[in-house]
Amino acid sequence: MEPEGERQEHLRFCDGVLIYYGEASGQRVEMKLMDLLKAPGYGRACPLTARAVYVGPPDNRRKQRFRTQSAQVLAGGAVPDGDVLKEFLSQVDQATEEEA
Repeated sequence: MEPEGERQEHLRFCDGVLIYYGEASGQRVEMKLMDLLKAPGYGRACPLTARAVYVGPPDNRRKQRFRTQSAQVLAGGAVPDGDVLKEFLSQVDQATEEEA
């Protein structure tokens, strides 16, 4: 687990955030999404370009119904699929190009 200060530092400087929803509880994922909403208070100069939750195995009812307005929800399978991540990665790439 990441120390609080280190997580805040990462949120200050990253272009995008991908939250992996695997064996963690739904509450844990919600806490991570709340961290994204707090990111401007950590000193971010601009909004996050890309935010997504990748829903991976094991499968359960809560995950099948998972929705959020805070991030894009990506339905993953047992093996991570690069096609599912393409839109998220292109948003991050676009932000990187604009900064350069």
